[in-house]
Amino acid sequence: MSAYPHPQQVPPQGEGGGGMKCCMMSCLLIIVLSLLTCGAGSLWMWFYGKGFLADQFRNAFVAAINDSELSEEDKQEIIEQIDRVTDGFKSGEIGYDKLGKIFEELAQSPVMTVILVEAFDEKYIQPSKLDPQEKEEGRRVMERLARGVIDGTVSKEEAEEALRRVIVKKNEENVKELKDELSDQELHDTIADARRLVDAKGVPDEPLDVDVGAEFRKAVDKALGVAPQEEKPAETMPEENMPNQA
Repeated sequence: MSAYPHPQQVPPQGEGGGGMKCCMMSCLLIIVLSLLTCGAGSLWMWFYGKGFLADQFRNAFVAAINDSELSEEDKQEIIEQIDRVTDGFKSGEIGYDKLGKIFEELAQSPVMTVILVEAFDEKYIQPSKLDPQEKEEGRRVMERLARGVIDGTVSKEEAEEALRRVIVKKNEENVKELKDELSDQELHDTIADARRLVDAKGVPDEPLDVDVGAEFRKAVDKALGVAPQEEKPAETMPEENMPNQA
């Protein structure tokens, strides 16, 4: 049983909800952009170097997921998996090696596309003064960029170059941080650069249908060596019990 009483419950964060939400989205963006542009190894070093504070990470991640536009079903599934990993880490069942494998699997999962778009939209696009059409285009471009990195159409180096106004190299250890905010011009230019890249690479400009909760669970299961859940086959009625056809 999880140490947390309800999968969507987090401790009170106090006043200043807008700033806290922005901080939570920053946390999500750091994780997702690190996975997409630097790989799981760099993210593993980021956690190791800072000290992986399991409860703090869990609470920030859960709060950001709850504030997202994901369905309630997807939110609950993702949070259950976050609690599963957090509890396993705290008990010693999941070490840094398994944690690294989980991040590697998530980096290759389409769930990263959805989380990236939600977090980038909340932190940079929606607060901007771009017109509604450009905001919607920005969401779609970021979705295409993440999809291109996941399927290998776009290299991590190319994605990082397109996002150079957002990602700031902190030190020689290649640790990345995000700008707290972008000017409207910087955001406009970032979207334009990303659009040129995905257009040149032929990344499809179409909606991506992802079962986020199921994909998140699959990634964790695979990293931990757990057999994926199989859908139960539809039950069939024995012939002798079938009604007679007139």
